[in-house]
Order: sequence, then structure tokens, then C-alpha cells
Amino acid sequence: MIPIKRLLLLLTLALEGVALLTSQSVIGAAIDRDMAEVTIPQLERFYETRRYTVTQVVRWYVARIEKYDGIYQAIEQRDFQSALATAARQDDEAARVRNLSRPPLWGVPIVIKANTSIQGRVTTDGWAGFVITGHQLIAPKDATIVAKLRAAGAVIIGQTNMPDLAFSDTTRSTSFGRTGNAYDVRYSPGGSSGGAVTAVSANLAVVGTGTDTSNSIRMPASTSAVVGVLPTRGLVSIAGIAPFDWLRHAISQQRCAAGHAFRRSCIHCHGTYPGAGRTGR
Repeated sequence: MIPIKRLLLLLTLALEGVALLTSQSVIGAAIDRDMAEVTIPQLERFYETRRYTVTQVVRWYVARIEKYDGIYQAIEQRDFQSALATAARQDDEAARVRNLSRPPLWGVPIVIKANTSIQGRVTTDGWAGFVITGHQLIAPKDATIVAKLRAAGAVIIGQTNMPDLAFSDTTRSTSFGRTGNAYDVRYSPGGSSGGAVTAVSANLAVVGTGTDTSNSIRMPASTSAVVGVLPTRGLVSIAGIAPFDWLRHAISQQRCAAGHAFRRSCIHCHGTYPGAGRTGR
């Protein structure tokens, strides 16, 4: 027969366990609701009111990618360890500094198109030739836009699929495979920025970078009900990006926040590649 004191202890522990599970369930349901289709201003308010930490938000996206991207195949390379390390640094900064002045993309999970260099990682450009062992195209430094996004506080969680060398209006690559449309994977998200647009539409990231020579931001955005921004050519640097056409290429972002302009000012750059700033002159 179990002694009364031991029985009471076991009952107390059981009740505490139930309370913990209930609390975690409530928190999980709340963050699921809040993160679905979240906009950058909404995410800012969550951070300012301390409703969520950056680590909690990044872990939510990591879990969602792990659960669903096997279906969508949007993200070719995952960089969760680095993303969580960045999130931890930002949370530590927020805890230490009172009235922290946050840069415009502080704590915003973002994905980068596979033709854009991230230091130390393979820039596949969608082509199997760039991932051959011993011959990988490993970026020696960040592309200018990646450096600017980091400086603006963005948390990079991976690189997105794209067709080989951006030479297609759909998203099927020899380096990774086919990306499906977030609304129905039997259909294409368009290209060549299809991996980015599916990642944003499927709530695998808040923002995705894209590139556009002839239609590669505009068409994917139109297939997936997101905002695609094509900036004036020369306004944003293409240094560190493998473009389809050097003279016509531009880079931009896609996000699921219709009605809010993306904060492009943090990535404006002039004079960082031949011909920069000459457009329209």
C-alpha cells in the first residue's frame, strides 16, 4: 500500500505535469495563430510587447519547415543552427538593452534565393554542376544584399530552390528537384523565384528574396497571392548574385503582407557593380 505522503507527492507531480502540458498547448496554439500570414509590423509589435522572443519565432519556422517542406520542396539548403544562434544573440541584446532600437528587419526570418551568395555555403544556382563534390561553388563572402539584410537584423534560415541558372519560368532544378505551388503542389509556383514564393506562401518564412530578368519575381508572385517588388534596376546591388543577364537583372523581395510596402531602404545600394546607378540616365 502506497503511503499517503508519497501518494500526495505523486498526485501533485501529475497535476503539475498536466498544467505544464496545457500551458505548452495554449502557447503552441497562440503562436500558430499569430505566425500564420504574419506581417513585419505585426512581428515587430510581438517583439516590442515581449509576446514572443526571436528564438520562439525562429523555432516555429524551423518546426514548420521540418514538418511541411518535404511536401513543398521550397528550401534547398537549411541553415537552422546559424539562424538559432542569431536569434539567441538578438534575444540577449533585447534582454540587456532597455528601449532597444531595433533595425528594420530585426528578428525577421528570411530565405535567400539559391543564386545569391551566403559566405561559406554552396551557391547552387539550381545547377547540379555546382554541387559536385570537390567542385562546389562555395561563396567566399556574402552577397551585398545578404550583408545588408544581416545588418538590418534579418535572420536567414535557408536558401530556396530555383531552376538551373534561372533559365526557366518554372521551378525544377538539377541540384534539388521540383518545387510545388503552396496552394496546390500539383501546380508550379512559376519561376525562377518559385522556391522563395512558395516558402513565403506556405509560411516557411516571412520574407524571401527573388531575382528578375524578364518575369522571375512578377510571375511567381502572381501565382501565389503575395506581393512581389521589382525595384528600379541599379537601385539594389547584384554583387554576389549569379544573374541570368548582367544588364537586365534586379533583385527584390516577396512576402505575404499585402497592403504593407516592404522596407527596401535597408538594401538600397549604388555603385557596387559595373553600370550601377546608370539605369534611366
